[in-house]
Amino acid sequence: MKVTTSSRSYSMLTVVAIASVTLISFPQQASAQKEAAKTSTNAGTAGTDMERLQAQNRLLSEQLQEFRSQMDSVARYLESAPEIQTADYATARSEFRTKLVREGPPPQSTGSFPSAPDGVREVAFASGPLTLKAWINPPTVPSKRPAVIFLHGGFSFGLGDWEQARPYRDAGFITLVPALRGENGQPGAWSSFYNEVDDVLAAAEHLIKQPYIDAGNVFLAGHSVGGTLSLLSSMASSRFRAVAAFDGLPVFTERRAGLVPFDSSDAREARMRSVAAFPGSFKCPARIYSATSRVGSGRQQLPLAWRRTAYLAKQQGLDVEAIEVEGDHTSHVQAAMRQSIQFFRGIYGRDMDEWTAPPAPLPTALDVELGPGMLLKTVRIEPGSFRMGSPDDEAGRGTDETIRTVTIQAPFTMGIFEVTQAQYRQVMGVSPSLFAPKRGGLGAERVVGMDTSNFPVEYVTWEAAMDFCRAVSLMPGVVEKGWMVDLPTEAEWEYAARAGASTAFPWGNTISSTQANINGDKPYGGAPVGPFLGRPTTGGSYASNAWGLYDMIGNVNERTKDWYVPNYSDGANEERRARTIRGGGWAADGSASRSAQRGALEPSRGALHTGFRVVVRQRTK
Repeated sequence: MKVTTSSRSYSMLTVVAIASVTLISFPQQASAQKEAAKTSTNAGTAGTDMERLQAQNRLLSEQLQEFRSQMDSVARYLESAPEIQTADYATARSEFRTKLVREGPPPQSTGSFPSAPDGVREVAFASGPLTLKAWINPPTVPSKRPAVIFLHGGFSFGLGDWEQARPYRDAGFITLVPALRGENGQPGAWSSFYNEVDDVLAAAEHLIKQPYIDAGNVFLAGHSVGGTLSLLSSMASSRFRAVAAFDGLPVFTERRAGLVPFDSSDAREARMRSVAAFPGSFKCPARIYSATSRVGSGRQQLPLAWRRTAYLAKQQGLDVEAIEVEGDHTSHVQAAMRQSIQFFRGIYGRDMDEWTAPPAPLPTALDVELGPGMLLKTVRIEPGSFRMGSPDDEAGRGTDETIRTVTIQAPFTMGIFEVTQAQYRQVMGVSPSLFAPKRGGLGAERVVGMDTSNFPVEYVTWEAAMDFCRAVSLMPGVVEKGWMVDLPTEAEWEYAARAGASTAFPWGNTISSTQANINGDKPYGGAPVGPFLGRPTTGGSYASNAWGLYDMIGNVNERTKDWYVPNYSDGANEERRARTIRGGGWAADGSASRSAQRGALEPSRGALHTGFRVVVRQRTK
C-alpha cells in the first residue's frame, strides 16, 4: 500500500505496523465486553462486571483516540517527509557546498569557553583553518581504551553538557565533548547542521591520534542538536564503530531551526541537513532513541520518522534501530544512554570492567537504588553444597534432571522479587511487558484497571535482561564496591529456590495455586484444584521460601545465565541455541513448576510467561 501526497509516493509498511497492535485489540476488547455482559446474571456479580465493562470501555476509547492521533501524525509526517536519496550522503557532501547568507555565531551561544574543572583536560583540535576546543577525561589505566565522542544539545557548550556524558566515563570509555564552530566565542561561522559535521570528524581524527585511544573503537553519541549531528557524521564517515542519538531531528525544518544562516531557496540545503533523506548511508550500526512524552497533534511524528528511517535502512542490510524511551526531551536521555552503553559495549566485545582492588563484602541484605524511591532488594545467599536435579521417582521428572552434587563456592545476593515492570522501566526507559493496561492485545485485556507496576516484567529477551544487569552494575552503590549485577547461573538458581529442601518444591511434594501463581486447574501431588489467574501478579503475593525469596516457583519463568544443555555441561557450540529458564510461571502446571524442572528459550526471544531476577556478586580480578 502506498500513500501519495505532494506528488510523492511513500511506502506505508511501517506506518501500518504502528497501528496494528491497537487495531487488533479492538475486536478482542469488544468480545471481552460481551463476555462481561453475559456474566452479569445476578446482583452479586453485576456491580463488579459493570465496573469491568466501564474500564474496558475507557480503555477502548483511549486506544481509539490514540489510533486517530497516530493517523493524524502519519498524514502530517508524509506532507513534510523528504524524498529518499539514492546517492550516498558522503558522496553528496563531496559534490555540494553550502551557501551561507549570514555568517556569525549560532543562536543561544553566549559567553566564552568555560574553564575545565578539576580532573578534566582541555584540548585543542584543528578543523580545517579553525582551532576548536574540547574537554576529555584523562586515562586512568595505561592500556588503550575505547572512546566516545559526545555531542551536546543546543548551540553552546557548558559544564552541564560534560556532566550529561558522565555515564560513558563511568562505563570505562574515554569521553571527548567538543564545542563546535562559532560556539562560546570560538572561530568559524555557524551553518546549522552542515559544516559542523566537519568539526565532528576533525575531533575524531584528533582523538584517534592519542596514544591511549583504541583507534578502531571510537563511538559517537549526541543529544538533540548533537543527536542530529551524530547521525549525519556517521553517514559522512566510516570512522565510527557505532552511533547513538537521543531525540535528534530526522528532517531539517526552518520552523524548528530558528534563524536559518543558509540560502533556504535552494531545496538541497535542507535536504543535506536531513538524516531521513539518506537512510541507506549509515556507515556503522546506529541506535536512534526518541522520547515518548510530547505535546500537540504532531507528537508522534518524530518517532514515526525515525521508525521509517530505520526500516528503510534495514531494507538495505544496515544495523539501524529506532527505539522509543519513556520521558520527555531531557528526562529520557539517562535511560536511553544506559541502553546505548550496553549497545557500545556489546560491539566492543571485550571486558571493560577491570577491577584490581579487593571487592567489599556482600551484606546480609543489599538494597540497590535504581532511582528516587525505587529499590531493588536482595538477600545474601551463603555458599554450600546441594543435590541438583530430581530423583528417579519424582513424578513429572525430565530426562535432563540427572542428580548431581553441586557446591556453590562464593556468596551472592539474590533479588527477593522478580524484576518488576517499574524497575525495568526505571533503568531501561521502556517496558516490553504485554501485561500492561495500555499495551493493547490479550495481555492488556487481562489487567484492565490494574496497576501492574509491581508485576514481574515479561517478554524480555535474554540479551535485554543482561543489558539491565550491566546497566545496574554501573550504578553508584554497586560499581565502587567492586560488585556486579548478573543473572544467576542455573545451579545458583536451583540452590536458592530449594532453600535447603530436597523435595519437589521448597515446601514439600505438593503444589496448588494457593501456594504459587500457577495453572490452578493442574495441581501436583494430590493437591486440590485452585484458581487460575491466567496472568502474572504482584510480586510477593504468595509466601516466600525459607531464605526469604518470593515467587521462585510460579508467576513467571526466570532466565538464567547458562546455555541449555541436557547434561548440564557447557556443551559444544552447536548446542548453544537456547538459555535455561527455571521456576514455571503463571501458565505452567504443577509438574512444570518443580524446583528441578528445566526449560529453554532462545536468547533473542521474549515470552509472555518469562521474566528474570538478578544476583549481585563480587567482581573477580
